[in-house]
Amino acid sequence: MSGNLMYLSNTALESIDLSNCLLGMLGTKRISTVLKKNKILRELNLSGNQVRTQEAKFIADALKQNEVLKVLNLSNTELDTSGVEQILNVLLDFNKTLEEIDFSGCEVGDRIKYLITNVQRKNPKLRINLDFLDDDEEAIKVLADNMARKKYC
Repeated sequence: MSGNLMYLSNTALESIDLSNCLLGMLGTKRISTVLKKNKILRELNLSGNQVRTQEAKFIADALKQNEVLKVLNLSNTELDTSGVEQILNVLLDFNKTLEEIDFSGCEVGDRIKYLITNVQRKNPKLRINLDFLDDDEEAIKVLADNMARKKYC
């Protein structure tokens, strides 16, 4: 794992796939430390790793400072409602540069559905994978209504 992490400090690397690498808490913390300072990396795939609430806090803290990451894949990472909420709150209040985030396969509760609408209202260019909403007609209607209210130039 540590060999993979050294690539994050590479100044020419724009994309890295660390999916299914068994990163754990220490690996995720190291990645977040690098993300805070990184000015090159545009895409990061952490899918299939055990990213839980504490690891989500590391990622959220990094996203507060990172101004270049465009794509973050957190699919199938065991994130729960609390972890997803931490990251979405950062996207709501701080980070405006992320353009795509994937939470597919994460277990989340109802309050996340409404937080997503607020995040998308503040950052309309952000695409959030909403596969956990596929069977929730009410949440889909709320999202559709919020999207319809947006004004485009």
